Amino acid sequence: MAVSHFGWSPVVRLLPRPENSGPLAAARPTGALRRPTTEHRADLFSAIWRRHSSRFPFTGQPLPPQARAELAEPAQAEGASPAFPEAADTARLPRVTAEAEQRNRLDADRGTESRGWVHRDPDDVTDAGLPRWASA
Repeated sequence: MAVSHFGWSPVVRLLPRPENSGPLAAARPTGALRRPTTEHRADLFSAIWRRHSSRFPFTGQPLPPQARAELAEPAQAEGASPAFPEAADTARLPRVTAEAEQRNRLDADRGTESRGWVHRDPDDVTDAGLPRWASA
């Protein structure tokens, strides 16, 4: 979303070996900087700054069909293909997430990479990193 908003073309490459617990995809901006796109809803970019992740555990209740439809429709309008995991997958998610968090905490290179995503110049519109306050 942010890459398109700033006028770049995002290229996403799925990484091999889904059984590997490393990253599942790599994304990079390509192409010449162009006029920011209007094909995406403008309010989605501004919502990035207000987004927060929930760390509460899943309830185990299935997602009602109406809720799935309400989530899938805007995702499909943005070119995404939403997938709703089955019970076995959602039971596995907390374990996989904990393993990933542990791996990230122990890997100095990952920490260096993460710090590299912090804004170096908050007035530079081509600097698509996180604002400094987000890393505090």
